[in-house]
Amino acid sequence: MTAAGPAAAELAETVRTEGARILATLVRTAGSLQVAEDAVQEASLRALRDWPRRGVPDSPRAWLTVTARRIALDVLRREAGRPGKERAGMDLTAPDLPPDSVVRDDRLRLVFTCCHPALALDAQVTLALRTLCGLSPAQIAAVLLSTEAAVAKRLTRTRAKIARARIPYRVPADEELPARLAAVCAVVHASYTIAHSAIGGDRLTDVDGCREAVRLARITHELLPDEPTPMAVLALILLT
Repeated sequence: MTAAGPAAAELAETVRTEGARILATLVRTAGSLQVAEDAVQEASLRALRDWPRRGVPDSPRAWLTVTARRIALDVLRREAGRPGKERAGMDLTAPDLPPDSVVRDDRLRLVFTCCHPALALDAQVTLALRTLCGLSPAQIAAVLLSTEAAVAKRLTRTRAKIARARIPYRVPADEELPARLAAVCAVVHASYTIAHSAIGGDRLTDVDGCREAVRLARITHELLPDEPTPMAVLALILLT
């Protein structure tokens, strides 16, 4: 096996297990989902180029995060006609977890971030499933009982609205969480559904995906124990 084999395998595993956390960090600091996604993708390409020659770093997640942040900063610096964007949206000294947020889980923070109330409910859910879970339009269409073309168009329209309205990507304040709860619960339930009955791959059930959905459901219920929807979603998932 060439050196590229182990390096590529390590990269794939890092992206699978840590990709959502890396993206969550970039979204919060860059203030733009598109910039964050592009930066993470470019960092992954650089890893494929550099790791086989230089070796896999001691902390692959930290390497990808730092590299993606630098890429995002360069992009924001080059943006024309948007003065102050770099200073307002990018803070390389910001901690990974906002000190005033009660949402302590990285993945759940990203779900709440994607579920912005300025977007329609179906747009919030579709965007979160694509961003957080990395589901393809075909997978999202299957779980939402829609078509792949309709999902692709919805994603395009949603991203365009976010850019046009300059909807910020940031972890919501504690008092804003209930307004996003319906979409968050829908995302958690949908992620469990697609893991429980996978439409692709060589396994009918994605056990790791199911466990992650149960974990998110538990955390959401613990975060807002007096809200009935998280309790109902957790109960339904556990019953299934």
